[in-house]
Amino acid sequence: MISYFDDVVGRILDHLDEAGIADNTIVIFTSDNGTSWVGGVDIGFFNSTGILKGRKAQLWEGGIREPFIARWPGHIEAGTTSAVPAIAYDLVPTFLDLIGARRVSGVDGVSLGATLLGRPDEQRGREFLYWEYPEGGQSQAVLLDGGRYKAIRTNLRKGDLTIQLYDLDSDPGETTDIAAANPAIVKRARWIMEREHTNSDLFPIKILDR
Repeated sequence: MISYFDDVVGRILDHLDEAGIADNTIVIFTSDNGTSWVGGVDIGFFNSTGILKGRKAQLWEGGIREPFIARWPGHIEAGTTSAVPAIAYDLVPTFLDLIGARRVSGVDGVSLGATLLGRPDEQRGREFLYWEYPEGGQSQAVLLDGGRYKAIRTNLRKGDLTIQLYDLDSDPGETTDIAAANPAIVKRARWIMEREHTNSDLFPIKILDR
């Protein structure tokens, strides 16, 4: 399947080149989650997540850190990389920005246009990124300080409100919990987790430390 997918993407890019519209077409390659465990996928054999912990349906880095590749000849410099944190709902603001359209109200996310075009100093920042997942043990995660720190709690179903904290710059595999040494960051993460959660009868999660 991977070989087939790679071939199909290549054929699409070749078609854009042959049609003479590659310079006027933005191509984004990304995913909505980490490697799956269903359908006979052997995560260990394929080393699907490398050093990252977790997989699809988990909020560890192996479940939410994805490839994001953008191609726009003449606009995006080939071979460049960026560490700016991004999320799927940034795509709509990004596309609107790149085509010069007016921002639509009620749309989450920030434009990644400045980063893609090599103008990182113009990139609009954000305070955090937030995730929650209602299945399994029920979990929440917050990415802070430009992606350096990751706060996560993973067993809300059993009433465990313990927050773990990881420095992804030095520990992308989330092996060493540094919460005890960073109470101010943990406090900020807890406040975000409580503020950003919206109660749902369909997916109830108990998250408040009250």
